[in-house]
Amino acid sequence: MASNFVVLGFACVFAAALLVTYRLLHAQDHLPGSSQQDINPANLIHVCLCSDNTDLRPTAVAIRSVYANARDPQLLKFHFVTSPELAHIANELLATHLPEVYLEVHSNAKLLQRISKELSYRPTSKVSREMSSVFSFAPFFLPEFLSSRTFGTVAGISRLIYLDTDTVMLGDVRALQALDLKGKAVAAVRSCEQRLGHLVDFELLKKSTSFVGHARSTDCLISRAMFVMDVSRYRTDNIGNKVLQWLQQYKEQDLMEDLWTGSMSIPPWMLALDRGVVDIGPEWDCLNLGAEELTVEESKALRQYGLRKEDLGFLGQEMGISGQLIPGLHRCSGTARLLHFGGPIKPWLDTTLDHAEPVCALPQVSPPTARGWSREGEPTSQTLKCKDLHLTRCSNLWWAFLSDDLDCGLKDFEKAIRDEDAALARRKATQAQRQTTTAVPVQT
Repeated sequence: MASNFVVLGFACVFAAALLVTYRLLHAQDHLPGSSQQDINPANLIHVCLCSDNTDLRPTAVAIRSVYANARDPQLLKFHFVTSPELAHIANELLATHLPEVYLEVHSNAKLLQRISKELSYRPTSKVSREMSSVFSFAPFFLPEFLSSRTFGTVAGISRLIYLDTDTVMLGDVRALQALDLKGKAVAAVRSCEQRLGHLVDFELLKKSTSFVGHARSTDCLISRAMFVMDVSRYRTDNIGNKVLQWLQQYKEQDLMEDLWTGSMSIPPWMLALDRGVVDIGPEWDCLNLGAEELTVEESKALRQYGLRKEDLGFLGQEMGISGQLIPGLHRCSGTARLLHFGGPIKPWLDTTLDHAEPVCALPQVSPPTARGWSREGEPTSQTLKCKDLHLTRCSNLWWAFLSDDLDCGLKDFEKAIRDEDAALARRKATQAQRQTTTAVPVQT
């Protein structure tokens, strides 16, 4: 089976290579953004994504969801920030597989090195190394990345809209473009289920630093899954450099003293913004659709809504010892303008094969294709007996934006090939071991 998977992988790689080659040979007919030549640049809506993941499917899904739900998609210009090693291949693959999209790829090795220099990992931070990587902080430096002019020029941009690559947008991005930022540098979703004081040790902060800002321990956390940036105010407030200063302070702090825990990126960003944030509203962030379980509070709200024990078996779910639902059921997806697949159960990863998946209410907006809110060949919805609530696996809401061609051409086949090479090496080693242990006939 593994060999069949790799054969399919090579077939997809070969097909992608042909498409890229064709694009290079006919570049004059397929220039990115050629259909936007008559549009006033001042009217463009700039949407940014950042990732150094060699699997480009999440990026493609996020882009396609924005494009599909925009009333004026011709006004959209996407910016993809990635590593220098991936910039050229990402530019060609995304341009080939998303020809209708106006897109530029950016990278800046010096800036990435500058950010990386201030990063430090501590096991006591309760954060994975992946969440401590340089690309967890890249969104805080968008103006600098877009000014690098890797594949194009960026000038006169007053507003940027950032999206994590594990998101699906169901609202019209024009609403974000038209937001009144009230003189603030950033607009983002606030979540008061956690406060800044849950992450930041304010006593240690005031004791060991010269902190005199306006941020307070009672401030609601802001989500980084999506935010809107006033470029001029962001630069005037020097937010990027302030983030670096906080990272340097964290790195130089005594190893037995953690200025913050539970997140590496949100605390320094919120301290740098110093309350310079406008709340967008909860409808723009349906959170944690990839979480392994709901919180106790979220599970309690579902029971109050009318979820019964027999419904749990119907959905393949169960209740934990503390009353939390495993995995989650998310009603917010029915009316949300943005879905965020935060958590380990990403739709495009194999983790969904190990256990029951989170389920989501079907969105009220129209699905992107005629097959509905599902992956090809799968049912679209189920109905809870206690409520007229139409549900599907949360992963189906993500797969609805991915065609078979995109799945084939943008997935991380380098990993598949490495895995197959490792499996082949193990098989050879096992075969060699068997040959050496085979009994030799005794000569008489």
